[in-house]
Amino acid sequence: MIKPISMLRPVIALTSVVCCLCLACQSGGAASAEDWECLETTGECRCHVVEPGVVVGGSGRSVNSCVGFGCCLLSEGESEVDGRCSCYPVGFDCAAQASTRRDTTVVDECPPNGGAAPMACAAIGENCELGYIRENGLDGCCPGLLCDIGAAGIRVCRVGTAEEEVYARECQRAAYSADTTMRVEQGVVATNYGTFDLSEVSRADPYVGPEGCVTGIQVVVTEGSSDCFLLIGIGAVGGELGIAFVEASFGGCEAYTGPEPAMPARESDPVMIPFAAVIDLVSCDWGGGFEGFCTSGRMDLSVQGSIADVEFQATQLTLTGAACVARPEGECLP
Repeated sequence: MIKPISMLRPVIALTSVVCCLCLACQSGGAASAEDWECLETTGECRCHVVEPGVVVGGSGRSVNSCVGFGCCLLSEGESEVDGRCSCYPVGFDCAAQASTRRDTTVVDECPPNGGAAPMACAAIGENCELGYIRENGLDGCCPGLLCDIGAAGIRVCRVGTAEEEVYARECQRAAYSADTTMRVEQGVVATNYGTFDLSEVSRADPYVGPEGCVTGIQVVVTEGSSDCFLLIGIGAVGGELGIAFVEASFGGCEAYTGPEPAMPARESDPVMIPFAAVIDLVSCDWGGGFEGFCTSGRMDLSVQGSIADVEFQATQLTLTGAACVARPEGECLP
């Protein structure tokens, strides 16, 4: 097992899909803004219309609205308090589902028409440490902001990119249940010993430094067999995230045509690894102490060149999603 080389720019993300201290608004439907309650889990987000002052409760993390999902369905009941709105991950066919459900339509968001009651949130430069957020009844940083480590080593809200906001939301969803949702978007790898579809993530181990700054991640992608895998160890290389370790074992792959017995190909010198990587990861604290962090984001790996006797043809590996729970390793960059 590798230990990623320490240090990366510190980035910590708390859920930022909330509303600032602002005026309340009304939904376009039968129920008013304050009548919607939304609960979010790793796989979906469900909103229910409730009577004023009534809390439905249920399993999931309470959120102001469902953000970062693939599509949403609105089901209108017979009365004003029967409305339901649910959002699902990318790949879920909402149109097909709506065609088979009574009084159900596809909508852009849940609650529909922005019908969520505004909630308090932390502004730019405001403390966003988990204890402070909970003590003040906030739901993280305001829209467009991320929780980052400031110059004084204190976590405060800063402006984030649209991509970072999506990563932060997925990170927080995964952190609620300590799930790993990392997935392979492009995993076909061509070598001199065959072409392998490494489309499954069998392991994803993130690493963080003080205050949760991301210092690395170790990911294993497979074809479904423990004897057919590619391990990529990401750590700080030259002051930024890069590929620090690679191990390839393809002897158990279905299309393997190389020598027997197949020997794993390894390289632990970053200078000798002919791969390139673009890494964009954030982390979030789910309240479990120093080790209570998850990471989320995107990794684009350009795979080409030789590792031992395995020759990789030009291939692009893309992994996205969240990984929990991060292990402490290394220090943050200044």
